Amino acid sequence: MDLRQGLRIILVPEGGGAPRTLSFSSLRVRIVLWGLGAGIALVLVLVVTWGLLAARVNQSVSLQAEVNRLQLDLDQVAALVVRLEAIEAQYGRIQELFGATAPAMDDLWLPFGDGGQASNVDQTDEDLGPTLWPLTERGFITRTLLEGGEEHPGLDIAVPEGSYIRASGSGRVAETGTDPVYGRFLRIEHSEEVETLYAHASMILVRVGDEVRAGEVIGTTGSTGRSTAPHLHFEIRINGDSVDPLTIVDRP
Repeated sequence: MDLRQGLRIILVPEGGGAPRTLSFSSLRVRIVLWGLGAGIALVLVLVVTWGLLAARVNQSVSLQAEVNRLQLDLDQVAALVVRLEAIEAQYGRIQELFGATAPAMDDLWLPFGDGGQASNVDQTDEDLGPTLWPLTERGFITRTLLEGGEEHPGLDIAVPEGSYIRASGSGRVAETGTDPVYGRFLRIEHSEEVETLYAHASMILVRVGDEVRAGEVIGTTGSTGRSTAPHLHFEIRINGDSVDPLTIVDRP
């Protein structure tokens, strides 16, 4: 169909009657077609624009959610910093109270063995049970054995990090390792029935199978495992059951 000559439409009534003719010039036809094309283009532009705006809105919502999450993380970090500062201040007061300072390396109390330095503990009884205080300093007891011994089966003794842990009695090192709760720990068997456990250490100075004597340095204190500040967790077990160390060990 050549629209350059115009457009003629003949309408024939269905029930009969004279037909009716509609004539359109080529200019009018082109105007109508251009208008139709412009309308379709406008609709397409609106659809594309709406899609872009919707994508930007979704992106904005996602970015706002990410900002909110980061702000929450930042608030939690700030709260942890405040908590840490409070713990450090409290621990500093404990150190000042007891005049606790980390011992010099020149005074390192080495484990017994060839070339080792002997302690001032009387070792005449090789079968000495766990009766010695497990540290070379008094420290500060922050937690004791609870009733039943299941929630906290021993003593928590706050001391500066790097303080010396010593064997509470003579025996054999039965186990050393790392635990999510106890951190670095070691276990000494003193007899078939009695054993001691020392936890949250920063270093272990003995190995499984080593024979240790009462008072021998076996490690240094730390804050490994589930711990909020440097301390020693000390347990005495008899036939597998935890007992109150304060009823057996002589506290300085």
